[in-house]
Amino acid sequence: MKILERKISVKSKQCYDCKSTLKVTYELTELEQYGIKNNVSYYAPLLNCTKCNTAYLAPENDEIQHEATCYAFGVLNAREIKDIRLSIPWGSNNRDFSLILEFGSATVSRYESFKSIPSKTHNNILLGIKGDEFRKNVIEKGDGYKEYLKRQKKRQYSSNIVNFPKTQSFRKKLFPELSKNNLIEINLSNAEAFKSSTFESEKVMVQ
Repeated sequence: MKILERKISVKSKQCYDCKSTLKVTYELTELEQYGIKNNVSYYAPLLNCTKCNTAYLAPENDEIQHEATCYAFGVLNAREIKDIRLSIPWGSNNRDFSLILEFGSATVSRYESFKSIPSKTHNNILLGIKGDEFRKNVIEKGDGYKEYLKRQKKRQYSSNIVNFPKTQSFRKKLFPELSKNNLIEINLSNAEAFKSSTFESEKVMVQ
């Protein structure tokens, strides 16, 4: 039987009933997961209340159980995937990272949030990008990386757009002596002058 030796740290909590501080213990537990060929055990964190004489699994059990599952299938766990991503120049964003690797949107985010484990194919790619040669000669020449570069250009273009002042405030700077009513009167008089200079006055025939 394989044993995951790591004991996950647990945040201190209070008992829901008596509000006393709970004591943390660890119990070696066999992993129950479909498809596992070799038995794997891990240390499940328990929260114990000595006053109420009760014990239950700590919320952090989901994380260590997920890590044990990755250990059983021989793939990278959430912490290891995140460490690899952050070590890559273009790995600061989960969605960009998934796009470049052509994993599908938010796939890496699910890996890092203990919601799924990587397939063997994804696991091999994640291991491969740790090496400069595979990353530069394979990943950074793929369609995913080209699409990432296009998005980067669009983001840079959007960040360089200048927001000009509104028309009203811009008018006040150019014509501080004119009020809104003055401009309306000027526009009306200009319209009348244009009409009189362009169109002949109608002659009214009186019988």
